[in-house]
Amino acid sequence: MRRSDAAFGRALLHRCGGGTSVLVLTLLTSCAAFQPVLETDPPAEREELRTYESNLIHWNVLSVQHDTMEPIPPLPSTHTGKIASQAEALNQLFAIGFDIASSGSDGNTIGAGNDLPDPAAARRRLEGRIVTIYVGAANGAHDGDGDPPHVRGIALNETGWVLTVRHPFENRPCSAEESYLRFPGSETRYPIVSCRSGSGQNVMLARFDFDGRAVGASSPLRFSLPRRGETGFLPLGQEPGGEVSSIEITETGIPLQLGSDLVYEENFIGDTPESIDQAVSGTPAWNRFGEIIGLYYHRSADGDTVGFAALSDLPRQVGEAVRAVHREAHRAQ
Repeated sequence: MRRSDAAFGRALLHRCGGGTSVLVLTLLTSCAAFQPVLETDPPAEREELRTYESNLIHWNVLSVQHDTMEPIPPLPSTHTGKIASQAEALNQLFAIGFDIASSGSDGNTIGAGNDLPDPAAARRRLEGRIVTIYVGAANGAHDGDGDPPHVRGIALNETGWVLTVRHPFENRPCSAEESYLRFPGSETRYPIVSCRSGSGQNVMLARFDFDGRAVGASSPLRFSLPRRGETGFLPLGQEPGGEVSSIEITETGIPLQLGSDLVYEENFIGDTPESIDQAVSGTPAWNRFGEIIGLYYHRSADGDTVGFAALSDLPRQVGEAVRAVHREAHRAQ
């Protein structure tokens, strides 16, 4: 058994509280399964695959400690080539999960070790990445421009992964006929492919068909849970380089109700900034370290506070997204 398989097995054993027939079968399957990096792969893909392998091991070890991280079984070696082109995107998704898992609850942000005191750093990282998602095209609803109602999202990488709010997709299929997105300054429509949402929280990972389009700035995005008392920054347009409002975070980990029947958990609130009427649901907020800490979506009835979806459930969704890519590789055999 390779060291990576042993780590995966220990994580599963600890997580499951002992051996069962299903667990033994899973371990026996994974003992010979972890994918090697083939020298026939292009150099850039070889490096990304090595990083992917390390990330997968690290993920499965961390899953023992974090409830929102489930173990991810490794792929058989025969499937390596089927995910080589997606390895970079998978590594970017892993990084999001690691950021959230490392930031802890209400305060232990990884940003404390970053030398990013200037909130303008996040603006540069988000340039070209804040997309507009149009939801419900098939039901005939539209705004004043003839498009269906819309929210914002963050384009995470070139393979089409986008972080956005969940509430517009409640009781609605994720289909290309229903929803699409546009990049800033572009009229091109990119259809939705799939979506993954957590339980009880207003955040969602969706995948769109970017058709080879490049995504915004090259600097990696960083993520964190919010801290009570810190200042968040919110762009009031689609481009973060425009007007930005600041929000003093007053409470974290609270439920917020949206409409008459939707109640979401793990949010944070702050005092209402000026010009908040220009903000759109799904717009990202970041902290002074340049880390994205949540997505705007709520304003209280009295107008005194605004609410944001925290990102504590993202590791679970990242794991589901990686497993979905693994399933696609299996089906492609």
